[in-house]
Amino acid sequence: MNDRSPLDWLNDARNHAREARELVRGLDEHAFASSRRDQLAVQFCLAIAAEALNQIPRDVQALAPEIPWTRIRGLRNRLVHSFFLVDHQIILGIAQNDTEPLALAIDRLIENLK
Repeated sequence: MNDRSPLDWLNDARNHAREARELVRGLDEHAFASSRRDQLAVQFCLAIAAEALNQIPRDVQALAPEIPWTRIRGLRNRLVHSFFLVDHQIILGIAQNDTEPLALAIDRLIENLK
């Protein structure tokens, strides 16, 4: 049985999204493509963030329609079940461009829940 609250899951998601962004700070496509360690670390952070968001009840999700819940679940499924199909340029783009807006949306949702 899991005793974690939606706030716990949201904090995990936000923190891992921001960690993914930090991992790619200053990296260009070539540097990211050349570093399997960075690729795996970013994929792990994104998978954890997505899994944490997957644990959020639907009624709480409804409070933040700006969060692309379905796309995030799809990313998690790709990273976990179809890892061999991952496009590293897409992952880099997500980490660089989508994680901070996601973290900010999560911050707003956390504030609404408090």
